[in-house]
Amino acid sequence: ARQQEKSHKSIIRLSDSLTQANKSYSRFVPKQLLVLLNKKSLVDIKPGDWISKKVTLLCFDIKNFSHLNEDSSPKEIFTLLNMILGKISPIVREEGGFIEKYLGDGIIALFPENNDKAALCALKIHKEMIRLRSELEKQGKPTLKIGIGLHYGTVVLGTVGDDERMNEIIVSPDIDTVITMESLTKTFDK
Repeated sequence: ARQQEKSHKSIIRLSDSLTQANKSYSRFVPKQLLVLLNKKSLVDIKPGDWISKKVTLLCFDIKNFSHLNEDSSPKEIFTLLNMILGKISPIVREEGGFIEKYLGDGIIALFPENNDKAALCALKIHKEMIRLRSELEKQGKPTLKIGIGLHYGTVVLGTVGDDERMNEIIVSPDIDTVITMESLTKTFDK
């Protein structure tokens, strides 16, 4: 009976450990990627899996991030960046999108189902950044300026690499288009 109880506790610890590992892996690979690739778990993903799909793309960038951090320590830079991204990432998820790529001080997000939700997400991010800008200015930080671009197009979303190291990627000229649209906000300063 003691051996059986010991084995049972060992199985529970192993199960808890595997559950935590799966939760950790899902923080690096968007769950929506599994859905789009029609995979049940991360274990099922292989190099070369892909899908072509029409989506709305959102590009967000902090226009003056390097200026914001000229006199900041690496810790302050990462704290600020994580504070900003920590505010916008939940908004993307709430509106049915997912962040496909973090681009240093920006993101590329995909909205596979609802274009209206992508536009609403952009508005909510803009409002949140207005609120955050005010908060940062009260702390004596430089004015936070952002750019957001939206574009609807076809992307090929998939995995590249080998069995030891894979990465998800998007291949599409529409990525360049949404990045260009976001960069135009610098020209018009709006």
